[in-house]
Amino acid sequence: MLLNFYTQFLLFLSEKRRHIYFWAFYVSSALFINQWMFPKSKPFANFILNLLLIFVFYKLVSIFKKLIQHRHKGKYILRLLVNLVLWTLASYTLLEFILPLMGFPIRKEGHAFVLVQFLQYCLLGFIRYSEYAVTYVYFERKVQIEQENNKLLQEQLLQQRIMIALEQAKMKAMEESNRFMLRMYAAQIHPHFLHNGFSLMHASALQHQDELLEKTVVYLSSIMDYALQCSQSDVPVVLIRRELNYLENMVALIRLKHSSEKCVLFTLEGTIRGRAIPPFLFITIVENALKHGEVSIKDPVKINLNVSNDILYFSCSNKKKQVVHHVTSGGTGLLNVEKRLSILFPESYSLSTDNTGDYFHLNLMIKYDKHRSTEVYAFG
Repeated sequence: MLLNFYTQFLLFLSEKRRHIYFWAFYVSSALFINQWMFPKSKPFANFILNLLLIFVFYKLVSIFKKLIQHRHKGKYILRLLVNLVLWTLASYTLLEFILPLMGFPIRKEGHAFVLVQFLQYCLLGFIRYSEYAVTYVYFERKVQIEQENNKLLQEQLLQQRIMIALEQAKMKAMEESNRFMLRMYAAQIHPHFLHNGFSLMHASALQHQDELLEKTVVYLSSIMDYALQCSQSDVPVVLIRRELNYLENMVALIRLKHSSEKCVLFTLEGTIRGRAIPPFLFITIVENALKHGEVSIKDPVKINLNVSNDILYFSCSNKKKQVVHHVTSGGTGLLNVEKRLSILFPESYSLSTDNTGDYFHLNLMIKYDKHRSTEVYAFG
């Protein structure tokens, strides 16, 4: 109970202004009590003595703090003795010289100075304020330890909250990873199932000597093989020759559908060796043209690929369908293309579209680093 009282009391004295408030109250109370008990005493002289005692108190506090903290106590015990001597000399000078000169004599006329009595007074005062100082230092240290323990406890609680949050985030990430893996495994089942279906259809086409069906199944099976291999690869780019094989199979299917090779005009120029692109890059652009365009011998889809001087040029144009749902340059597929290009070829590509007339035009340019071949980083 007493310990808690002193702890709260020292917390109250934790600020300098509160020290001033405390000593103002202490000195005022002491003067009032002294004047009440000794009406003929001089208040100013008592006030000066209290100020001297306050100075002694803080000096003793400083010494006792160092005495507790340091292992070598002798030096600070010597300082206590020196301060006792200084306190005695200061009290003697104040009481016997300064206050009388200021018109506030302490001793009555005819009363002689008694050295033993004076020394007893100084020693008792020094011991009393030493007790105050020791008590103050002790409980101040108690308060500091309690504050440090509270701070440590708060840090431990914060660390526990962080650990719990990290554990929850880890569990959530594992759940997301498990869901992703399940979706990936499920996605792999469908291509394998379709591939087996194409194999069965191909065998049936050969058996019935259906040439058109046989070619269709071969092209579709090749497309599915490429899509499955790309989905299982962690490499973000593929060699252009692999993408071109995929694109040629798609073009072949379109030509089979329209029974004419002139419905799609595809030209290739330059050297593609050692160059790579994001998978399904050309396919996405061509699929966009097929979805939103009219394909015929009169208005064929025109595709051109040119790789020269470390620069790739790819263009695709088609006549737009004369319906309300006309093509726009902001389709999901083209947005996907641009996002992937911005990641893999930042500041090294340009993608532009023209949708103003009856035809939709798309132009793509990729500038490769001439000192670095992308072949070693590409799938295929």
